[in-house]
Amino acid sequence: MKVNLTILERVVIMNILPQMGNVQSARAIRNTKTILKITDEEKKVVEAKLTPQGTLQGEIGDPEKTFEFPHSSAKLIKDTLTDLDKKSQLSIDAVAVYDKFFPSSDKEESAATPA
Repeated sequence: MKVNLTILERVVIMNILPQMGNVQSARAIRNTKTILKITDEEKKVVEAKLTPQGTLQGEIGDPEKTFEFPHSSAKLIKDTLTDLDKKSQLSIDAVAVYDKFFPSSDKEESAATPA
């Protein structure tokens, strides 16, 4: 599965992934984090925008990068997002990620919302 993600969206995914699991899921978690790893150049861009309090000053201005996820990683991310949604624990930042992994959900919401 190919998905375009910003640095922030990648951080969101890494933060919502489970920290433990069985051998198969733990390997998928490790592989997914490796795929999403933030490069040193990207870290410099983010650090330049941080305030002394650790919050971002304005937009990072990071362009999206395309990531190719194997089935195990895509399933892990989708299952995690679905679980958070069912528990009503989906953060505002995670909604953009959700929409990228479930692109039809945006269309369903638009259809359900009166104009």
